[in-house]
Amino acid sequence: MRGGYLNLNEWRRDQWKPAVEAAGLDYHPPYSMRHTFRAFSIAASVPTFLIACQMGTSVEQIEKTYGHLLPDAADYTRGQLDAFDVQS
Repeated sequence: MRGGYLNLNEWRRDQWKPAVEAAGLDYHPPYSMRHTFRAFSIAASVPTFLIACQMGTSVEQIEKTYGHLLPDAADYTRGQLDAFDVQS
């Protein structure tokens, strides 16, 4: 309400930690949510390029770190091409 900059140490202490505790979860720092977002995005078949853009990183970095979660590229591409209707 007063405006100004957010003090991350105070925010973690006053907002984040109480919210995590109220949800009944084990404590993890906010940064760990990046991993959850990436893993869920990959599981939901969000294109790696879009994940990289949203997270401010490179496709190469996502593939290096999360490659084990990515669907088989050849099977995925084949399925996409099989489902593609050139007439539309």
